[in-house]
Amino acid sequence: MNHIEKILINTKFHLTKLGRENVISMLGMAIEYYNIFLYGYASSIIIAKFFAQSSSLIIILAMLLSYLMGPLGAFFFGHIGDKKGRKKILAFAIALVSIPSFLISLLPSYDQIGVLASIVFIILRSIQTMAFGGDTIGLATFILEDAPAKNRGLFGGFMATGAAIGVFFASLVVAMFDPLGALNSSWRWRIPLCIGIFGIVISIYFYRTFGETETFKHYKQKYYKKTWPIVDLFKYNKLNFLRIIGITALVPIITIIVFGFIPFLGVTHLRLSSSLSMWSNAISLFLYAGLSPIFGAISDKLGRRVILIVVSLTFLITGYPLFILLDNGNILTFFLIQLFFSIVSSAYYGVTMATCIEHFPTHVRYTGVALSYYVTYALFGGINGLFLAKVLMKDGHIEAAPVLYLLFGALIVFVSTLTLKEEALHKLHNK
Repeated sequence: MNHIEKILINTKFHLTKLGRENVISMLGMAIEYYNIFLYGYASSIIIAKFFAQSSSLIIILAMLLSYLMGPLGAFFFGHIGDKKGRKKILAFAIALVSIPSFLISLLPSYDQIGVLASIVFIILRSIQTMAFGGDTIGLATFILEDAPAKNRGLFGGFMATGAAIGVFFASLVVAMFDPLGALNSSWRWRIPLCIGIFGIVISIYFYRTFGETETFKHYKQKYYKKTWPIVDLFKYNKLNFLRIIGITALVPIITIIVFGFIPFLGVTHLRLSSSLSMWSNAISLFLYAGLSPIFGAISDKLGRRVILIVVSLTFLITGYPLFILLDNGNILTFFLIQLFFSIVSSAYYGVTMATCIEHFPTHVRYTGVALSYYVTYALFGGINGLFLAKVLMKDGHIEAAPVLYLLFGALIVFVSTLTLKEEALHKLHNK
């Protein structure tokens, strides 16, 4: 019996209320990441259906708008979650992530209804991104607030697993339907979008089955403050807010490079089919999903700081040589390096969520974590991400910019971790 199995048995994972909530929250996280990453993987063909070929500036502005909606969603959902409770707003947000994908799958194209298609598409994507900005962190907050302190990293790792499962199925569906390999086909990209509607079932079940977290109820009964969470966040918790932005710097960078650019490189540079490249990405994500809880459990023993320091140093030391090898290697090299980066990424994501949750008091936790998380996305995945994508896709070769961007993110995580107080075994309701 391995270490993880012992933990699961000792905490009665499969029988307890927390265990059931964890499974549903993982499914909620999975369906959200499925919807978001499915759009990302097939964005080139989806965007082409709803915009005129000459409207490149409008497309860029639309993408920037969607990035800005993330922090707005973090503020909106975080504020309600910290004032009224986590449960109701989470059920609502899960639905708002799922419905737009389904509606986009039914939306007539630009060739059919003209600019109206562009307008409706932008509105639906903005709503989806706003809901995603507040919901993913909310699900993690909902679970980790009541998780035992000695197993909080493990449960945080399962949240990362839920996200990875969503990205895995997005990769799997793209590999199966291969919409990029049949650009003139309509159903090959519409059907995968329809699948996202299953999030409605999860939303309804979540709302009707689960109650509020004990940590929030304890806080509201004894310490409830009639203030705006964002005011207290910047008045009393601004240093931790900045630290968490630094800790999560690699989140959008890894998304862009490890799970975005490397599959693209396999197609453009190594001449893999788009389907084979996505199958490789799906396998890497499957490995990532399995390892994240293990690294989370390890952090429960060793602390979060140790894992974050090792991860950031690993990227700093191996990043440049591996990318050079990737650019000059063969198909086998491509697969092995992709797997290596997935393992390192699983260690990072496996401890990041618990680290974020532990560094904010209850009355600003949802707002603080969500807002810092999506400010990070706006800083490192917004305008910079668009610029980086342009550089990356210039000719399909590795250039200095993406490697330096990865190293830059790893350095920020390393420095931020050194300033971080270890909170792995502290009880959240005492904060």
